[in-house]
Amino acid sequence: MTANTADSVSKRDTRQIDFNDVLVTALKIPGVKIDRKSFLREQFRTKPLESVNDILASGPVDAGISQAELRAIASRIVDTATLQSSGMSFLTGLPGGLTMAATIPADIAQFYAMDLRMAQQIAYLYGEPDLFQNGLPDDGRVKNQLTVFCGVMFGVSGATSLARAATAKIAKQMMSTLPKKALTKTLYFRLIKSIAKVLGIKMTKQVFARGVSKFVPLLGGAISGGMTFAMMRPMGNRLIDALEEAHFAYTEESLKADLSDLEFLAVDGPRYKA
Repeated sequence: MTANTADSVSKRDTRQIDFNDVLVTALKIPGVKIDRKSFLREQFRTKPLESVNDILASGPVDAGISQAELRAIASRIVDTATLQSSGMSFLTGLPGGLTMAATIPADIAQFYAMDLRMAQQIAYLYGEPDLFQNGLPDDGRVKNQLTVFCGVMFGVSGATSLARAATAKIAKQMMSTLPKKALTKTLYFRLIKSIAKVLGIKMTKQVFARGVSKFVPLLGGAISGGMTFAMMRPMGNRLIDALEEAHFAYTEESLKADLSDLEFLAVDGPRYKA
């Protein structure tokens, strides 16, 4: 790699990527948005029609689908997404591969697009309501929820606590009994903003690392695909673990611990741990 090339890559690395911009752009890519009803019908197509209707109305958890069955389906989703994303990442990671507008290479763009697809599928499997029934892709509610889920997947500190406290049914029931440790809107939005910032930093580093690798013929594609394969499965499993705990093993003590963690992070700020 020449000095000029290294220089240009270093300059690109210094331009901080805005995760919110990437999120909105990725959600406009055909196929990234998941239709909740179609997805759930496909996953539970072998169930009786009455059961499927119950799942669509109240979500798989409230419809009585077991923790073990949900885990098996979720793991299959992660495995499929990992293989699909790794294959595409290899192709787009080759020198001369497609490049997205602005500073996001195509392999980074498709990697995050696959992450968002996987996050929606896992969320719907564990009972989250339809993200898009009332909003456009850049709707604030949609961006906030997907930012939290991506934060969990990438190991951003506090994201898992926020996801559990915001999605667990028992947490919503108990929140009024814990006035000194409430997940207020101010705290929630402050943490969302911090998580998005950390994700932007992470993405900027990914762009730099993969930008360097592409200057080595053929090796760039292998590195890109290998990195995607190594990252995707652990990321999916982090989100599965968080939502599974929120719906099957969450207690009052869990909520208190998560709220304490979030109050601390609101001051100290989330960090990327993985």
